[in-house]
Amino acid sequence: MAFSSLDFLYLYIPAVMAVYSFTPPAARNAFILIASLSFYAFSEWQHTFVLLIYIAGNWAFGVAIQRTPKQSAMRRQITTFAVLSNLAGLIFFKYTGFIIHNINDLLFWTDWGTLADPRVHLPIGISFFAFQGISYVVDVSRSQVTAAKSLVTFGAYKAFFPQLIAGPIVRYKDVAADFSASRMPPQEEIAAGIRRFAVGLAKKVLIANTLAVPADAVFSAPVGSLSLEMVWYGSLCYALQIYFDFSGYSDMAIGLAQIFGIRIPENFRHPYTAATVREFWQRWHISLSTWFRDYLYIPLGGSRHGRIRTTLNLWCVFLLCGFWHGAEWTFIAWGAWHGAFLAIEHLFSVRVMANAWPLQIGGRIYTILVVLFGWVLFRSTDLGQAGELISVMTGFSIHARDVNTPLWLDLANWQVLTALTVGVIACTDLGHRATHYVSIGARNIAATVAFAMATIVLASSAFNPFIYFRF
Repeated sequence: MAFSSLDFLYLYIPAVMAVYSFTPPAARNAFILIASLSFYAFSEWQHTFVLLIYIAGNWAFGVAIQRTPKQSAMRRQITTFAVLSNLAGLIFFKYTGFIIHNINDLLFWTDWGTLADPRVHLPIGISFFAFQGISYVVDVSRSQVTAAKSLVTFGAYKAFFPQLIAGPIVRYKDVAADFSASRMPPQEEIAAGIRRFAVGLAKKVLIANTLAVPADAVFSAPVGSLSLEMVWYGSLCYALQIYFDFSGYSDMAIGLAQIFGIRIPENFRHPYTAATVREFWQRWHISLSTWFRDYLYIPLGGSRHGRIRTTLNLWCVFLLCGFWHGAEWTFIAWGAWHGAFLAIEHLFSVRVMANAWPLQIGGRIYTILVVLFGWVLFRSTDLGQAGELISVMTGFSIHARDVNTPLWLDLANWQVLTALTVGVIACTDLGHRATHYVSIGARNIAATVAFAMATIVLASSAFNPFIYFRF
């Protein structure tokens, strides 16, 4: 059930908020757990047991780790087994088909036959709650947080529906106090959460979904029918689409959590204004980049073993970061692409001085180009298509010079151009300030509800003022 779906907007969340407001403090975590499992089962009922296993397993691991002496071999062994168990489920469900497919590609050149495709179904959100489980058991092992005593409290955290399916990757140590408290936020907090949700909904439906149309058209068209301008246009639309899709979802998750008295950390901070690739990753999907930093990069040695080792660590981390996003070579190539530029920046100590405007402008152009070409790798169906699209973008494609079909004009209607213009502005600090001023104008609960309902109606209509419901 997507946050932007009418089932969620008009049925699920109003009912959950209403019941939650009348639930006794001692039963609120239990209600959150039941509501979250129902939310997950609505879309993935046949794999709800996977989520339940992750909840029970990580809770038990945390309790076992907490009870063993610090610095003991047993504690390290339990932690290692817990991490491997979380990874085992992720690898089985997400990467079994990819591994077998690539083995079969190698076996094709032999007489040994091929392996059967098991067609394992990927449970929604497993990439997020597997990494969440790893962060929990490792933090307990490091004594950075006390293991949850109550399975219900831990289950409410682990299955908390605002962040369950698409993140952010919320660490238990950041929200343990909130889940342990008998929370019922004041009206001001509820109003702020509703405003944040409405802003995220607008990002997702009005901007991301609109820009998805030209992006999908360009990336699904035969490369031979695309001109240089069309590929750049489609790539720009996709870059904005994925940002507003993901950051919009994060805004909705943060806003929903705030309504229930849970404070989720920020996940995006205007990444397209970054002046280096390193700064981009300090602003993009912050919960994921900090996860890889704390649980992979630093354990590998971080920057403690010389510049060459550090650059290798950076590259390996982002290679795995790409693989985490999807079981395709395009994602691995995307991770390797970003890892290579991060390694280069570290190797040559690339820094952009805050007050040096020429360097800032040049750095931002360089970063946008690196990110944009990276999104072509990320969005392409395979490496062959990615290579052909990049050759068109760089002017090295012979076929693109003979293309005369103005496809991009057919895709540049007023809805797309409006979303494109608003999207470019909203990526900057100017867009942040505009959102802030709108929020100031809707401080009280009545104004907030009016603002949220206007956003929902507009989002439901998808730019069509005469259509309010699409069932």
